[in-house]
Amino acid sequence: MLCYIYEEPDMSNEQLIPCMEQKVILLTKILDLTKQIEVRCKQNEILIDELLQMRKGYLSRVEKCNFLIDKILAEAQSDETDRLSELLAAKVGEHGCSDDELTLLRCAKRSKELSHAIIRINKNAQNRLNAGYETLKSYIIDETSKKRTAVSAGKRDIIRF
Repeated sequence: MLCYIYEEPDMSNEQLIPCMEQKVILLTKILDLTKQIEVRCKQNEILIDELLQMRKGYLSRVEKCNFLIDKILAEAQSDETDRLSELLAAKVGEHGCSDDELTLLRCAKRSKELSHAIIRINKNAQNRLNAGYETLKSYIIDETSKKRTAVSAGKRDIIRF
């Protein structure tokens, strides 16, 4: 007689996997937009408003994914919570992971990589914008100073008459 052991599927993994996969997709789109922003920041005329709006929309969706992930973790059985938290923090190795756990771990690692890349590229773009701002500010101050000097010289000429 064959004996089958019925193991109830892990509902937490079934819910987490699509969330994590969606998060990776969204972070990839955010990274692509951030790269476009960085490129545009190198140009003379910087037009990034549309890209920033699109990125903001994707960030909002990532926040929703994170909220759902936190909710799933909160509702998970206590014996699952620690393991899932370690997987999502990418604090475990691939050895000994089930297929679902491996998928979660790989998504978590990819999410981390994408997040670090987004932060790095965004910082570069921000530095370029700040440098451009400082250059423009310096130019305006110099031009304003020149005009004041010219006006002052003109007043002196008027007073001499």
